[in-house]
Amino acid sequence: MPLFFVFIIVNCVAILLKQQLEKLQINADVVKAANFILFFVSSISIALHKKASEKENPNAIVRSMMLASLIKLMVVAFSVVIYVYIAGAKRNAYGIFCGMGLYLIYTFLEVKIASKLKNGNGKN
Repeated sequence: MPLFFVFIIVNCVAILLKQQLEKLQINADVVKAANFILFFVSSISIALHKKASEKENPNAIVRSMMLASLIKLMVVAFSVVIYVYIAGAKRNAYGIFCGMGLYLIYTFLEVKIASKLKNGNGKN
């Protein structure tokens, strides 16, 4: 649920404050795309964590965290490279920096949720 709320809040801010973001030279479409990608990858990561928390092996949650971090990092890096290649000179660096900030927020929430899954399961 926290991931969904962050997704909705960021999209609402990007849509409602589009003119203010443009004054700050932040492309709202880049922010919305980064938000969608991070929400999608974080949702998959949470599913991995939930599955790993059900296993008897306590190392499974650690492996799922590492795998999820690697997947998220690769997807985000690949997305930025594709965006920079396609946009060329019209790329929006401030939008990419906002995406980096969103990456930190989603990662924080993902770790918080995963730790609750691990602790709530009773298999430490």
